[in-house]
Amino acid sequence: MRREDTAWFCVQTQNKQERAAAGNLRRLDEVEVFHPRFSARQLVGVRVVRVTESLFPNYLFARFAFPGQLNEVRYTAGVKDVVHFSDRWPTVPDVIVEELQTSLNGEFVELPEELFVGEQIVIAAGACFGQIAKVHSVMPTRRRIQVLFEILGRNVALELSLDQVVRVETRRPCLV
Repeated sequence: MRREDTAWFCVQTQNKQERAAAGNLRRLDEVEVFHPRFSARQLVGVRVVRVTESLFPNYLFARFAFPGQLNEVRYTAGVKDVVHFSDRWPTVPDVIVEELQTSLNGEFVELPEELFVGEQIVIAAGACFGQIAKVHSVMPTRRRIQVLFEILGRNVALELSLDQVVRVETRRPCLV
């Protein structure tokens, strides 16, 4: 890389500061930021809410002039450091960032609500609130699922609306 070439670098953010770091980096002259995120439904307390999370927690990508803007980027609020190994500063190939941007249709993807047989869910409404169950069958046209959960030592089937359940664990989307 020539002395002042621009390239993509992986930037490590401070814990849960990806959004703030991305915003602060965007304010710098001639710094391009790519902060891939996804949205999913999640149980928070007693409510189901849509949350947005970073696809790569504590990391984002920034294109800047190296080494000229290195310290400016490194010392931006919300940034922990630019990923490096001793005195080697690896770049992220343009094609990788472009493929991610294409896969996400920009910086953001909304995860589909579809559930699959065998997947674990948490019941988020009604008398069985908080119970973990396993999807037994899916009825996509009715936006309903049948789940099995254990009560008093036996499996009980229950039919629920998709709005009444959330995945036990939000899975990060696979972009390949």
